[in-house]
Amino acid sequence: MFVDNAGSLRCACSICRRKWRKWIGGRYTAAERQELFGAADPAMGVASQPGLLWAETQRFRCVQCLRRNVRPILCTRPGYNLPRTARRLLEMNLASAALGNAEAAAFGGGGGFLQGTDPALMEVQKQYRRFFERHAALYEGLDSLAEVAVFMSPG
Repeated sequence: MFVDNAGSLRCACSICRRKWRKWIGGRYTAAERQELFGAADPAMGVASQPGLLWAETQRFRCVQCLRRNVRPILCTRPGYNLPRTARRLLEMNLASAALGNAEAAAFGGGGGFLQGTDPALMEVQKQYRRFFERHAALYEGLDSLAEVAVFMSPG
């Protein structure tokens, strides 16, 4: 499934809010939620306040899709009407391109990426293309052969 303007998925009905509280509660302790989000029971984040809460809100919405066997294809690019400083935070870079491709290779939430013609980004794409071509048998039937996780350590 291609999800255009995926950031516009902003349901906040009572069912989604209840699932959000359960989901965010499973990811962070009450003390961590208080420290990170300023509330032990934070409401879902909003795009006008980018940061960890907004990222977690988007992650929650993606998980909700995946549980319904919807595999979204995510386009990585900044929003059209964002200030330049906000766009810079959201633009694809080498790390996000590699992580997104690794997630797609591991049957994660991502599956496709819209990126510019930056030669360095294209090289990341070529590396994964070579991997997919050499290991095509792993993807026959579109089921993973093993549970895979992508670990990222900050710093």
